[in-house]
Amino acid sequence: MSEEITKDLKRIVPKRWKRYPRCKDSGVEWIGEIPEGWETVRLKHLTKKIGSGITPRGGAENYLVWGIPLIRSQNVQFEGLSLEGLAHISDEQNKKMINSKALANDVLLNITGASIGRTCMVPQNMEQSNVNQHVCIIRPRRSSLSQFMWRFLSSEAGQIQVFEGEDGISREGLNFERIKNFVITLPPDDDRKRITAYLDSNLTAIVSLISKKQRLIELLKEKRAAIITRAVTKGLDPNAPMKDSGVEWIGEIPTNWRIFRLKDLARINPSKTEINHLADDLEVSFVPMGSIGEYGGISGAEVKRLLDVKQGYTYFAEGDLIVAKITPCFENYKGAIASNLVNGIG
Repeated sequence: MSEEITKDLKRIVPKRWKRYPRCKDSGVEWIGEIPEGWETVRLKHLTKKIGSGITPRGGAENYLVWGIPLIRSQNVQFEGLSLEGLAHISDEQNKKMINSKALANDVLLNITGASIGRTCMVPQNMEQSNVNQHVCIIRPRRSSLSQFMWRFLSSEAGQIQVFEGEDGISREGLNFERIKNFVITLPPDDDRKRITAYLDSNLTAIVSLISKKQRLIELLKEKRAAIITRAVTKGLDPNAPMKDSGVEWIGEIPTNWRIFRLKDLARINPSKTEINHLADDLEVSFVPMGSIGEYGGISGAEVKRLLDVKQGYTYFAEGDLIVAKITPCFENYKGAIASNLVNGIG
């Protein structure tokens, strides 16, 4: 599967882009040169509506299983509109939210929160829908511009305008006036159609490759788990005589193996009295739970004074086995052998 993915990727992504015969300066720093015959235009000159919606009165309590789709920021994804977790409202509620009705081919842009800047297009088969206050509707004067506009806003040149103000400081929210003044490129109609067709074809193929890659990763994880389980419960000799371990989830083990409880082989959470004699200003390693890897190893360990981490945290030493014990880290089997600790203490 890995070779197939590599082959497909080489086919999709060209080694070198063909250059247009003549280019010109766009006059916009973050766009750079554009082909001769292209323009740069502010969104307000290409659109007939830029605005967001509201949360229906009563909030989530009034959401329905079926009805008029209510598009929220979680549904707006760069790959397209996601139907996962799509809420619905009644036709009566939809009529009350007339100013935030979304139409097929509208471009949507998240304008608040962690997902600010995500953008997609309302599919042609979604004839009516509505949006909440976190989603901005951008309705082009010509529906033929929608797809190119969506792709541009998701590009680096579009995202720069989302996140950077004139003073270079990231903004936590976007107002409509700012969106109206976004600058996008505008190719001639024939160029634009070719570009959108090219992106449709190749981006769909890339999404398919991502899905294949994710499946490959899952298969490798399953294979890894199976190899480890086989080695630590059955050993490496396939012909070794076996016996019942007496433990359901372990099954048979080699006849010369024994079963122990962990407490009989190790000390769990050793006492901090072991380090009471150490100076408070001694530098030690501090390992947040998220720094423990799924496949062993530690990344992102910090250096702190012993005094600052002595209370409220678990003590461990060089060579200890550490395991993340709170979900979701525990569910992901995060654990490692502590090594290269500062002064041998963590």
